[in-house]
Amino acid sequence: EILEAVVLSVVEPDEQIPLQVLCQRLRQRYGIIVGGTETDREHLDQWDISVGASTVESDPLSNRNYEGFQQAVIDLGFAQEYADGVTIVSTDLQ
Repeated sequence: EILEAVVLSVVEPDEQIPLQVLCQRLRQRYGIIVGGTETDREHLDQWDISVGASTVESDPLSNRNYEGFQQAVIDLGFAQEYADGVTIVSTDLQ
């Protein structure tokens, strides 16, 4: 699974980070934008990307791509969503 390799490449062993931090690292290291960061819309606009990106979505954390990515990371065993809505990513959860 390519997603597993990508997650392992940006999350250090024994590190626990919020999902939003994972998304920031993916954008910074690989240019991958999945949603979840406050600057996603700005980057998409700079690159003139609008396909599949909602321009009316007021909350950048509330989009289907981000939610699908979140579920994929959880399904791989690298993340856990807590009752307060925070999703923590760690390689130790597997």
